[in-house]
Amino acid sequence: PEQGGRVAADFAGAGVDLIRVSVGGDGHPYCGWTWFGEGKHDFKVTDERIREILKNNPRAMLQIMFHLGISAPWFRTKYPAEMERSMLPDGKLYAPLSGPLLNSNIWKRCKERFWKDLIDHLESGPYADRIYGYTLGGGASAEWYWPGTFSSGIPGYSSATVKLFRKWLKKRYKTDKALQTAWGDPKVTLQTAAV
Repeated sequence: PEQGGRVAADFAGAGVDLIRVSVGGDGHPYCGWTWFGEGKHDFKVTDERIREILKNNPRAMLQIMFHLGISAPWFRTKYPAEMERSMLPDGKLYAPLSGPLLNSNIWKRCKERFWKDLIDHLESGPYADRIYGYTLGGGASAEWYWPGTFSSGIPGYSSATVKLFRKWLKKRYKTDKALQTAWGDPKVTLQTAAV
């Protein structure tokens, strides 16, 4: 919070009053820990950050930035199958810390509840009139990098991603014969194709 306050003061001195505040509570270094389980959260860190910004720039207007692609430790522990798997150059698979499957219905359900609670908290708080918008950032750094980008890993090896990939192949090629022709592989099928 103190660093955010200093930055807000510096920008206020230059006449900049629009500030993006990263929130999300999954443990992102800029967000702090606020999400501890399904329906379990504490927005103290978020409130401290916003109060410090407004203390250092009373004119500040806030754009709230949600991170889509970060998973809290409790989520990784409770739902390991919902994490993306990447393959390293040595052939080992691993799950990046920031890599829930963006197509995971479990992750969507958990995250949507968290965001609803957080938005309700923000919009019923003392700085609700300072919020002018919300933005979404995804991937490993909220810049839409796919999980594993910075570790030399190649994503797409989770069972859920393979299932989604095969669904896409079926939509695209429709038959095993068309897939085999396109891939130049007489043994591949829509049910066995791998990333």
